[in-house]
Amino acid sequence: MIARNRSRPKLPYVVVYNHEIVRYGADAAILLAELRFLSDTRKKDHHGYFGVEKKYLQTMLGFKKDKLFSTREKLRKLGKIDYIQGSNQNAKTRYKIVL
Repeated sequence: MIARNRSRPKLPYVVVYNHEIVRYGADAAILLAELRFLSDTRKKDHHGYFGVEKKYLQTMLGFKKDKLFSTREKLRKLGKIDYIQGSNQNAKTRYKIVL
């Protein structure tokens, strides 16, 4: 008898924010939740951007650098965040929640 792989298809992670249902992967949802929290706790500039270190996000979320960058870009393409990459390894990346 041949065993069949009957795994269910991956469903998108669903988040309700301001009565809007947002569907995306779990990694993107976790990153967005962390950035929302940091948005409330960090000082913002006059354009609404706040700084976050790449290593901090990697440590807090358990992401590797490539995963962090691809997830961040996914959120940017979905229009949920905007960011300005730091100019060198000592400059923080600045984020803005667009929701």
